[in-house]
Amino acid sequence: MKVLVASDHAGFELKNHVVGFLKNEGYDVVDLGPHEYDPEDDFVDFAEKLCRKMLEEMKENENKDEIRGILICGSGQGMCIAANKFPGIYAAQIWDEASGKIAKEHDDANVACLAGRFLDKETAEKAVKAWLEARFLEEEKRLRRVNKIKKIEREFMK
Repeated sequence: MKVLVASDHAGFELKNHVVGFLKNEGYDVVDLGPHEYDPEDDFVDFAEKLCRKMLEEMKENENKDEIRGILICGSGQGMCIAANKFPGIYAAQIWDEASGKIAKEHDDANVACLAGRFLDKETAEKAVKAWLEARFLEEEKRLRRVNKIKKIEREFMK
């Protein structure tokens, strides 16, 4: 599985930790920055960079679930809002193992957003691991719900 990771300055330290953790776990990790701390950077720029790269990778890979993204900002909320503007990106804020697991199993989230200012490293590791190991539960009600989201997305892409 390929995991793209990016942050802003507020998520910089946690991003570096998560990148190292994922590499140690054997994931194919692409660190999209920042590579130096800059208190003037904007989360939107890194969310855009990751989402564009992710959509490009998804076009090239038949198994879309083999491409995931992780975005980290101060609260996780800004990254989540920005990422969800991209069609085909389904970002969810995760803060522990349960929220990570449910984000994938129930909502088929392909991007996880973390709060760099509020999550400790151990909790972030557990949340990310649970999300990456989870699979979408393709039950009738879950498919119905996700398909309704995709229908709304298609309507506004016209």
